[in-house]
Amino acid sequence: MPMIELQALPQGIGQERLQELLSELAHIASDSLKAPLKAVFVVFRPIEAGCYMHEDSAIPLQTKDSHPPLLRISAFVGRTGEQIAECLRRCAESIELSLGLESGNVFASYVELQSGHVLTGGILRRQNPTV
Repeated sequence: MPMIELQALPQGIGQERLQELLSELAHIASDSLKAPLKAVFVVFRPIEAGCYMHEDSAIPLQTKDSHPPLLRISAFVGRTGEQIAECLRRCAESIELSLGLESGNVFASYVELQSGHVLTGGILRRQNPTV
């Protein structure tokens, strides 16, 4: 059950385009990590203007070459290095294209969740290779 969390400064795109990006990220994770789409969660958290310091600067809006959006993908252990790398690369590229960022202006990380360390729907989840 991959969880994608995207945090970024206010964007110059509308809500509809943002929702398209989130859907695209879910499909990328589903494809790259071989997880059913219904098991992928995607969340966007806006960073309040002035609350993100990078290069000793806090700016009010996203720029194409600074203050990279922060992407964190969490999923159960068991994916190959190639699957993880593909998911990170494709998600970062999608964000760059959607937000009009320069190539490489996304900070992306991947966190492996241990079996039995995730609770959803009131159930302690155990690793399932397909989720």
